[in-house]
Order: sequence, then C-alpha cells, then structure tokens
Amino acid sequence: MRPTSPIPTSVRWALAAVATVVVVGCASLAQPTAIDAAWAAEQWPEVTQAELQRGRALYVKRCAGCHALRLPERFPTSAWQQHVDEMAKRAHLLPAEREPMLRYLVTMSRPGAGAKEAPSPPG
Repeated sequence: MRPTSPIPTSVRWALAAVATVVVVGCASLAQPTAIDAAWAAEQWPEVTQAELQRGRALYVKRCAGCHALRLPERFPTSAWQQHVDEMAKRAHLLPAEREPMLRYLVTMSRPGAGAKEAPSPPG
C-alpha cells in the first residue's frame, strides 16, 4: 500500500506552481551592475552596488512569497514609490527593508539598467 501525504494533492500542485514562479521570476530579475550603482549614487550618495543587491534580495524574499515579482523595467521609475508604499503596509516592511528595495526598483526601472558597459556616445 502506498503511503498517503498529509498535504492534499491540490495544495502540493499550488505550492509547486508558486515555487516555479519564484524560480523563473528570480532568474529574469536583473542583477545591479557597477553602472547601475554609479547612477544610484548620484541619486542617493550612500548607495553602493552591494546595497542595490541587498534591495534585490529583499524584494525577492519579501514579495515573491505572495505574488509574482514585477520586473522593475515594466514600470516607470515614478510608479515604484507608490507601489512600494502600498505594499509596505501589507507586507509590514521595516524602513530598513523598504529603502534598499525601493532604491533597487527605481534604479533598475530606468532605461539601460543592467548594462555591463556604458553606452557608446552617438556618432
């Protein structure tokens, strides 16, 4: 006789689907580069590439458990402040989590984010 799992099959499938979304979403979520960090430091002088990476990790950790991650580039930089403000209340984000996450999202939503090299000047 085959042992039965205490978790219903429908719940196991739902968990597998969520895990797949998290893995796929994380894989396509851009890693901040040195160029991104330089841009961010112009906005917030204390920001480093490591801080942007921390913001990315917080975004994945705190948001992917409840919904599919939104790719930063899918929204204008101006929209992220409102998105994070709304979700921070629901997710009970601490200011120490909210700021690095917001800075990552704003930085990575700008055109050209994630580039390994600075764009060549036109000409």
